[in-house]
Amino acid sequence: MKARSLGVTARPVSIYIATASETKARHLPSNAPLQRVFEWVGFFGRLEAGPFQQDRKPVPLRLPIHRQWVHGGLASRKTTARNLDAGDECRLRQLPLSMLICGVKEEGGRMEASSRPRQITQVIIAIMLLTPGMVWAQEPPPARSAESSSRRLAKASASLGSLRNELEQIRGRFPGDMSIYMKNISNGDEIAVDSDSVYETFSVIKLAIAAELMHQVEAGKLSLSDRIQTKAEDERLPSGVLYALAPGLNPTLKDLLTLMIIISDNEATDLLADKVGRGHATEYMHSLGLGKTSIEFSDLDWDRKWLSTLDPSYKNASGDRTVSFPFGRYSDAEVQRAFGHTIYDAGIYFGHSTTREIGRLLEMMALGKLVSKDASDLILSTMEKQQVNDRFPRYLKDVRLAHKTGDGQPFIANDAGIIWVKGQAVVLVVFTGHHRGDTVELHESIARVAALVVKHYGGALSADFR
Repeated sequence: MKARSLGVTARPVSIYIATASETKARHLPSNAPLQRVFEWVGFFGRLEAGPFQQDRKPVPLRLPIHRQWVHGGLASRKTTARNLDAGDECRLRQLPLSMLICGVKEEGGRMEASSRPRQITQVIIAIMLLTPGMVWAQEPPPARSAESSSRRLAKASASLGSLRNELEQIRGRFPGDMSIYMKNISNGDEIAVDSDSVYETFSVIKLAIAAELMHQVEAGKLSLSDRIQTKAEDERLPSGVLYALAPGLNPTLKDLLTLMIIISDNEATDLLADKVGRGHATEYMHSLGLGKTSIEFSDLDWDRKWLSTLDPSYKNASGDRTVSFPFGRYSDAEVQRAFGHTIYDAGIYFGHSTTREIGRLLEMMALGKLVSKDASDLILSTMEKQQVNDRFPRYLKDVRLAHKTGDGQPFIANDAGIIWVKGQAVVLVVFTGHHRGDTVELHESIARVAALVVKHYGGALSADFR
């Protein structure tokens, strides 16, 4: 389509676009030379703007918006920002399926807000619109095209809203706390339900240990072929298998990584965490922007705290002694009560994080950006060998799945992973807490979350899903 000059001289400017929750933002500096009217129409729509002439009427300007510039599900309904005077402040309101135009300044300038949005859908997108000395325009596309794209996006957004409602219904019926984070990396769809609250991760935190291991391998501090000899005092209460094998084995760090991930071996976990340092694992998570993700205590610390609630002589017990704890002397109710007390009242934790932060960690893996592509691929390929499959995989068919569970039943059960559905990589993390019920029901709730997500993106489910 042939472009034509409007014959208007204008300086280079940048247009800043962002979605926001309710906030108050300053858009234009007091010396801004140009004011503009902006209009966003549809996902494949157009952006209109024009420098004001003397009669205050804007000269129309149309430029295409390319999809690759946009990260995430953006607008499908028309939203127009009112004319902004110099130094003006305006109230941004959260509008369903809409984009809000934040401001414009001369190229090289800096836009500042008096208060930043609390929930930004993505980082601000800066689009260079004008070249020095000339403004260009294109003929508008047929209205039908904009309308059809608007309808398509509205339908997709409504469908995502329907999925969110289904997930919130599961959470609403859940007898306890539940946090859900989902992100379709392929198209930017995102659902976050209580996703910024800190939960006890249990063994999901082993992903952080794996990440720090690969971080140190990449730095040349360790090699996956390095070996550690097992000793009797290294034994840990199951899960896992090493506790049942004779001391004196010499597994490689890669062997220990595999055992830690696919069967959640606690002896392998403590051996690796001791090697890389729990503080270093926490520091690495924080360096990635995961400030609520941490690991401080060992599995042995946790076991000692739990068992000493029943028998104080286990306060400083060695690993092989904890494995021989006489559980038969206590009722199931006593053991369970001591377990719950350790989770919630003993001042100790296995791992802390949020579903959003673990989701971001998984997204880095999926994109090959956690440490390196090779490191990311190794962790994911190990997660695909997962042997604990009573949650996410329960109803899934013909999908690729890499995940890691966390177990503190009947109070807590977690699952976190990446599900590839119809060529789309979908991050899904579900954490629970304070569950009041049996373990089967706990696992069922998590399994249904995964099933509904996969169904939404066209994946197949087993015949017994109802």
